[in-house]
Amino acid sequence: MKSILNVIADIPEIPFDILNNVRNRFLEIGRDRFFDEFKKMDAESLVNKCDTQRLLRAYEIAIFTGKPLSYWWSLQEWLHHGRSLQDGRLSNNACAAITEANCEKDPLCSSLYDSVAIVLNPEREELKQVCHDRICSMIQNGAIEEVEDFAKRYENYSSPLVNAVGYREISALLQNEISLQDCIEKMHLRTRQYAKRQSTWFRNQMKGAFVFNNFGYVSKSLELLKKTL
Repeated sequence: MKSILNVIADIPEIPFDILNNVRNRFLEIGRDRFFDEFKKMDAESLVNKCDTQRLLRAYEIAIFTGKPLSYWWSLQEWLHHGRSLQDGRLSNNACAAITEANCEKDPLCSSLYDSVAIVLNPEREELKQVCHDRICSMIQNGAIEEVEDFAKRYENYSSPLVNAVGYREISALLQNEISLQDCIEKMHLRTRQYAKRQSTWFRNQMKGAFVFNNFGYVSKSLELLKKTL
């Protein structure tokens, strides 16, 4: 969402061979040594050692661009807020980024577009029912067959895709490790947990948003959007 509304740093696309080499390096030397190597390239990074996806991403960027992820984050922060080199809150990486980019002190507005934030945050019981209906719909519309076909096409696949809600549960079902009922219950639980994390994110990141506590207010949300913009 922030990437859509606000200025972002233009991080170059990482070639596939770099992605593959980094993942092989991670598997070859293990998490601890890999993280130590990464910190030598990006001492200011706040990436958690246990967050494999973000750690690999940060390592890839540092290797390919020759600049740490904290550099790009700092540049993005400055572009968004229009801070000057004299701002003491900027890190060394930010100052380097601004100097190299030859940015002028020209404060930007907080968003590139006129926008209004609307959050649908239904009551718990309604949300539980919506999550359950979603899982049933996925099963009825071929989710099991889709996972089965994917597993046949891509054996030993280890991308973040396998963390998608339903993939591991359906895989366990296909391997006769759990029943269909257990599969649905596990998917339902993970969906509710994901929805809870989303609600937490909305509370922390979208302060001041219009909050509707019923899915029936979707049409009202659209009406409000038309009047506000």
